[in-house]
Amino acid sequence: MLAILVLAGCWDQRDIEKQTFVSAIALDKGEDNDYVVSIQVPIPNQIAGSTSTGGGGGGSEAYRVLSSVGDTLLEGLGNLQKRTNQLIFVGHTRVIAISEDVAREDMASIIDGLRRESTFRRQLWPVIVKGKAVDLLTFNPKLEQLPTLFLMDQLQTISRLGILPKLPLGDIYVSMSKSTEDPIMYYVHVNEEDVRLDELAVLNGTRMVGHLESDEVIPLVHIRDNKRGDDVTIPLEPEKNIFVTFHPKQIHTRIDTGYEKGKPQFRIRIRIDGRIIESTHKGEVEPERLIRQVEQAAENHYEKLAKKTIDKLQHELQADVLRLGTKFRIQHPNVWHTIDDWHKAFTQADIDVSYDVRIRQTGMERR
Repeated sequence: MLAILVLAGCWDQRDIEKQTFVSAIALDKGEDNDYVVSIQVPIPNQIAGSTSTGGGGGGSEAYRVLSSVGDTLLEGLGNLQKRTNQLIFVGHTRVIAISEDVAREDMASIIDGLRRESTFRRQLWPVIVKGKAVDLLTFNPKLEQLPTLFLMDQLQTISRLGILPKLPLGDIYVSMSKSTEDPIMYYVHVNEEDVRLDELAVLNGTRMVGHLESDEVIPLVHIRDNKRGDDVTIPLEPEKNIFVTFHPKQIHTRIDTGYEKGKPQFRIRIRIDGRIIESTHKGEVEPERLIRQVEQAAENHYEKLAKKTIDKLQHELQADVLRLGTKFRIQHPNVWHTIDDWHKAFTQADIDVSYDVRIRQTGMERR
């Protein structure tokens, strides 16, 4: 008889149609040192029943955005629960957007709430928004009815192409728990109809200290993730308006570490194979002399970007988002135990980066 009661399986049932599914959450600063918590709620019958052929045809009818105020993330969600007729469910939340103002103060309480509430999935995408985070829930993309679906597809595509690292919530938890590296998050620009996703926010612990611009992200993904990064347009003779666009296809990064005169040493060698996908040069690109000229120009271009990025990370942001501390700890465990403050040691480290670029294709021809 007792087994029948347990095996009935309906004592804790939750009807799907009696739940409010949240696709995205946004956090902005409130007026009284609190948070404005906003949620995006899809309206299934509007999405499924839309006859529009355009992705954005459903517009505001495909979802609703609800907002409330709370001293913490979960208190804000609790206050929203009091204003809705069904149970708010965040298990399907795909994006959590945090305004830059909130991120620069501190996100410790937000991260704590996300960690303690097991309903939040570790695979959701946290992003930091320049301006108001709620704007990411209300912009009107032309290719999707739901802003969240557009952003989610954009994040997955860009990370799959190796232009940006893949940064789900679970990976950010891991970075925040390590003393050998600092976390990064996506840094998003949004307007009424568009989202620009090509920059990264740099964190020190749970607080944003700055960001890397799109060109500075390229050497980061080379060093940190061994990914190809974005295409680059290289000036050959800018005074004559001669430029070449280089598309990296394969990359191999090698990092050698050392310790001399009380400073960590890093020698980073990056080999990139790629192809020329566009050129404003009026002559043929095939001659070996011109190809080598492009290779040297690409190497110089990449090395300048790497120097600029590393200098910014060491002296302005003072954050090791390149995971060099992790590499150093593995290769020099005895020395690592003598370093009390890796942030300070990172700012004093000698870091040398060099590139070896090989052009394997010029248009339709392989070299």
